[in-house]
Amino acid sequence: MGIKGRLGNVGGALTQAASAGKAAAERAAAAGREAAGRSATAGRTAADAGRDRLAAGGDWVMEALERLGAPDAPATRPWKVSLGTLIGSHPLVPAALAKPLRLLDRFGAVCVGPDSVGFDGDDIPWDKVVEIRMVGGYRSLTKDVIDGAFEGVRRVLIAVPGRDWVLDRVAEALTTLLFRRLRGADETGTVQNVLVPGEIVYRGALGRKKSCEASLYPLAFLLGSPAVVHGLLTTAEARGVAVVRPEGGIDVVELAVLRELEARAGGGPAKTLTTATTAP
Repeated sequence: MGIKGRLGNVGGALTQAASAGKAAAERAAAAGREAAGRSATAGRTAADAGRDRLAAGGDWVMEALERLGAPDAPATRPWKVSLGTLIGSHPLVPAALAKPLRLLDRFGAVCVGPDSVGFDGDDIPWDKVVEIRMVGGYRSLTKDVIDGAFEGVRRVLIAVPGRDWVLDRVAEALTTLLFRRLRGADETGTVQNVLVPGEIVYRGALGRKKSCEASLYPLAFLLGSPAVVHGLLTTAEARGVAVVRPEGGIDVVELAVLRELEARAGGGPAKTLTTATTAP
């Protein structure tokens, strides 16, 4: 066979090899896409399962709030919920933690009554309240706010045995109250914000205006319990107190941002703080 013939054979072999390689590459790409699809589906399934476990783990939170009820609308007697009360209602709270948990009563408190209202330990007479300002509950959430809330609990319970257990329960409570309504919202990409009472404006000494802003825990209670919001606002209106809502109405919040905050509230800060700090 001449050189030309041999070159022709080589060219044909190369063409066949290239075709075979292309076919193999296409099969590999198809297999990769199929595997990626299975992986994405598995990832979504795992995420859903994870949220279901968190929700199940937080069932005690909703049961505790149901037992606490809500203020009358309008309030006829004093009503209060606090982080200490909530954690103390957990069915597995050790007896040794009962007293230390009272230290948390100034965290996350929402107080509503016929004569006064307040957040986080403040108790403001209704006749001094000028207005109740509504805020977007989800817009108020940031990583710093969540981390600061865990840090506050850690500092108060710094020398208390069982602190890590309490921080885990706080994580369950926050995840349940703040993010429960996000379940099933994966297809939209955004979530409608929720307006809750976030600031009490009142007259202080010499008639000067002051404000009492809700921290993360009151916001969590209010986001998780519409009945409490209704009782507080109805009482305000009955007392002739203005309820001020943000201009522009209710906005929407990116779901991806809330998912990141959900993961942080679901245990990240607790683990970071408890492992990075040496207990005395």
